[in-house]
Amino acid sequence: MTKSWLWLAAVSAIFAAQASVAGQRCDKQLASPAATERAAIAAARTIAELELHDRPIALIARIGQDLSAQGLLYSHAAFAVRDYQSEISTDANNSGWRVTHLLNDCGTDHGALFREGIVDFYLDDPLSYQAKLVFVTPELETLLLRALNSHHGKAVFEARYSVIAKPFSKTRQNSTGWMLEVIA
Repeated sequence: MTKSWLWLAAVSAIFAAQASVAGQRCDKQLASPAATERAAIAAARTIAELELHDRPIALIARIGQDLSAQGLLYSHAAFAVRDYQSEISTDANNSGWRVTHLLNDCGTDHGALFREGIVDFYLDDPLSYQAKLVFVTPELETLLLRALNSHHGKAVFEARYSVIAKPFSKTRQNSTGWMLEVIA
C-alpha cells in the first residue's frame, strides 16, 4: 500500500465518512443570540488554533449530531482555507479563513458546495461546538489548494446527497466523501 493510500485510510477513519450528516437550517430563521454567541466562541477557538499552526489549509470536523450509537464522534468534515484577501477584517466570520464543504439542503438528498466563514460553519445548531483540526504535509497543502482553487473540487462533486454514501460512490456523496475524493 502506498503512503497516499495509508494517509487516505487514516483520514477516513478520523472523519468516519460512512455516517457523515450535514445540512443547513431548514426553518430559514435567524440563529438566536445564544446560538450565535456559541458559534462565535467556537469559531474564535478554531481560528486561534489555525493561526497557532500558521498553515494555509487544514481539515476540520465538527459534531453536528449524536453518532455515538455508531461509535463515531464527528459527523461533518470540511476544508478550512486561509483567505488572504479578507485578513484585514476584524469580524470573526471574515477572519481570513473560509470553510469549503458539501452540505445538503434541509435534510434533502440534494447537496451543494459552500464556501463560508468559520462562524457559519457552527451556526446550524450542532450537537457540540467542538471541532477537530488535522494539518497535512506542505506537499499535500499545495495540491489541495490547487484542487480547491480550480475546477477539481467541482469535478468530483456529486449533487445527490446521502448520509450513508461511501467515498468514491458514483451515485451519492456526503461531506466527508467529497473531501476524501478531493484529497485522493
